[in-house]
Amino acid sequence: MVRSPHPPAVQAGNPLPSAATLFLLSALLLQGAVGLHRGAYHPFAPTLLVAAVVLGGLGLRQVQRSAPGPTPEGALAVLIAGVFHGWAAPSWPLYTIGAPWPFELIAVGFLGLGATYTLRLRGPTSARVTAARRGLALALFAAGCGLTLHLSPAPRIDVFTLQTEGAKALLAGANPYASIAVPDTNPHNPAGPVPYTYPPLQLLLTTAGLLLGGDVRCAMAVALVVAALALLLATPAGGPGAAADAPALSLMAGSSVFFVLEQSWVDSTGLGLLAAGTVLVQRRRCMAGALVLGLAAATKQPLVVALPLLGLLPGLSRRHLAGAAAAAATPWLLFAVADLRALFASTVAYLAALPPRPDALTLFGKMAFANYYFLVAGLFALAAACSMGEATAPPGAHSPVVGGAAP
Repeated sequence: MVRSPHPPAVQAGNPLPSAATLFLLSALLLQGAVGLHRGAYHPFAPTLLVAAVVLGGLGLRQVQRSAPGPTPEGALAVLIAGVFHGWAAPSWPLYTIGAPWPFELIAVGFLGLGATYTLRLRGPTSARVTAARRGLALALFAAGCGLTLHLSPAPRIDVFTLQTEGAKALLAGANPYASIAVPDTNPHNPAGPVPYTYPPLQLLLTTAGLLLGGDVRCAMAVALVVAALALLLATPAGGPGAAADAPALSLMAGSSVFFVLEQSWVDSTGLGLLAAGTVLVQRRRCMAGALVLGLAAATKQPLVVALPLLGLLPGLSRRHLAGAAAAAATPWLLFAVADLRALFASTVAYLAALPPRPDALTLFGKMAFANYYFLVAGLFALAAACSMGEATAPPGAHSPVVGGAAP
């Protein structure tokens, strides 16, 4: 997602790690840090976090220098590491009910799928094989999301209760920001009743999930599948299979994805919108992509920082950026008109007054848990997919996300 003056060519046998490989390694290290203690502090976790940041920075540097693209061997190594990581990581078991056996079948499916990539390391992969692999991966992932909701229908965390009660209040015609408060499930220092803290677009999406699927997390499950599909679409289908599919599989076979979904953390929604918007821009549908990227900023407060960063995307004009800002602001305005004081008190003032959590895996925030690092890992995977797509672009072709300009 950084300007590159010319699309680099793929070079087999490159002795240096590619940008895509570095980004994927960063994603796996972040997921590993989460898996050590389900997002809570672990003495070794900060080491993994720092290593992930360093590798991600090196990846950005390679993209800026137009470094050679990913080698099939490097992508395959990351892919296999990711699949085995998903198999063995301690956060595959659901927080509420342990490790149900159906998830072992999904893990076996991902392992079997990963083994098929070793059959052809070089040369193009046929469209039929690519479609079969990707279809199987998406089916396994969607099944895992569905099993998560089925096997853990009511996780004991205020995040789930808060979003469920907020959606029920909205369906009943009430304003959740002025009427909802639930007990704090913080085991260390409960802060008292928790108001509805999530941005308006998240409220609208989870309300639709409750209405259509009976569970607010249905919206997050759909967003995760959208994110996985976007990662597949961001990479060229005609290249070596391991290289093309590794970013998406690092998400789908990752160690924390079902745990994050089970706990109702909203970062899944933001990741889905960010991935979908980026792919739209990559495919030169810049206004549609800008609008979707703008909506992502209305799903969680920290994602507001994404708005000024959109100016770094080649191909987005001032008109596109204005559209993104309007898309981000519209859900907020709808509820600000209803009760600005309640909206500010719930979504800004309450969060700003919270003390740091002693069990947080704090590097990016005072209450950083599995969801924060899951989102960053997903963004590293997205960066890998975009840089990989640029690296394997035909001569003279330009991607508006990584290099070149869109009309």
